[in-house]
Amino acid sequence: MNKHGGYFGKDRDSAADLSANINPLGPPKGVVELIKSMAGGISMYPEIDGISARTSLEKALGTGDGSTILGNGAVELIYLFARAIRPKNVLIVQPTFNEYKRAFEMYGSNVESFLCTEENCFRPNMYALAKRVESGSHEVVVICNPNNPTGVFTEAKDFKPLLDGLAKNRGILFADESFIDYSLGESLIGNIENHDVFILRSMTKFYSLAGLRIGYGVGHRSIIEKMEKFKEPWTVNAFALEALPLMMADGEYRKKTLDFYKYEKEYMLESLSGVKGLDPVESRSNFILCRVEGNRAKGLDEHLKKRGVYIRTCEDFYGIGDGYIRVAVKKRDYTDRFISAAIEYFDQC
Repeated sequence: MNKHGGYFGKDRDSAADLSANINPLGPPKGVVELIKSMAGGISMYPEIDGISARTSLEKALGTGDGSTILGNGAVELIYLFARAIRPKNVLIVQPTFNEYKRAFEMYGSNVESFLCTEENCFRPNMYALAKRVESGSHEVVVICNPNNPTGVFTEAKDFKPLLDGLAKNRGILFADESFIDYSLGESLIGNIENHDVFILRSMTKFYSLAGLRIGYGVGHRSIIEKMEKFKEPWTVNAFALEALPLMMADGEYRKKTLDFYKYEKEYMLESLSGVKGLDPVESRSNFILCRVEGNRAKGLDEHLKKRGVYIRTCEDFYGIGDGYIRVAVKKRDYTDRFISAAIEYFDQC
């Protein structure tokens, strides 16, 4: 069974769920109103390839025609990319989201890891990564930026050695930017015309639409064309197709969300400084990875659950183990419940 954030128990409404990285402000009002207004047309087919939404997306991103592809959430596009490209050798920057490895192995790829260590605060050494690529036979390099679960963000300018190394071997960079809206950093989208780059984006986290299922990819046209040949028709529903342009244009919602996270993340970090058993890792995303003193993540998790608080343990992330937890930045009352229960646990140890 695939492990991920999100609590689904009977006490879901009263639980303080900090395990899923979903915007607690809820979806944009315009999207909710749109879906309600579309209910009468539910018996009609959506566009088979979402061309109208794609055209609108390409205009918003400033990319050329045929540079995007839509998916039923970002995860569909991970598997579609693996199925369409079918690289013999893949290098994944770890620790990171487990679906990359699962997808490539499903379609026969040999998967290797480039491990970012605790000693370097889980930051990738881009020169060492480029050297590894130049000396190897990796057809695809996968990196999540900002990374899940560490929150580490690599600036766009620091990718140059890696992009140059991949170009020498005619390799592809697969960059998952699902959390980039929170980072306030520069995207790699500007590289898609001159390099073999595929960029993955999710609308789930920032726009609080996990149930709607909409994600998109942006890439060099040669990559998009290969993926289209393997893509099933009608994988994206009509509601998602109509909502996508609306979300891209909603600057007010974006500002409201970023303002919220600026203050609530600062509050969470300040509160964490008062918990003697937790050491947070610097994050450029909407969650914070914390080292748990004495590798007691499991014990802390069990204690929190008894208090109706849910976090994400990290034992299934390669290269992290059971000494860390990931905590999503949520509304202040959730943060207070988490901090209070965590202090209680470590005071008992």
